[in-house]
Amino acid sequence: MNRTFILTGEQQAVIEAACRAGDLKIKAFASAAKTSTLQLVAEHFGQRRGMHLAFNREIAASAAGAFRLTSIHGPCIR
Repeated sequence: MNRTFILTGEQQAVIEAACRAGDLKIKAFASAAKTSTLQLVAEHFGQRRGMHLAFNREIAASAAGAFRLTSIHGPCIR
């Protein structure tokens, strides 16, 4: 991901929390750059695996395009 923006304090805090290990939950409003933030976290972890929980088709499709992932949401909405 070619970063063309400056990280916010919240994004930096998420990356730092992810690097400390353990579970991580990001709660944010619509259009709050959650996907961009998760892409930054993924860059720090390379090939490690994670889970992205989506609550509707549009979010699941968007995440599938942004990450190499298998949606756990997909079987629930068919």
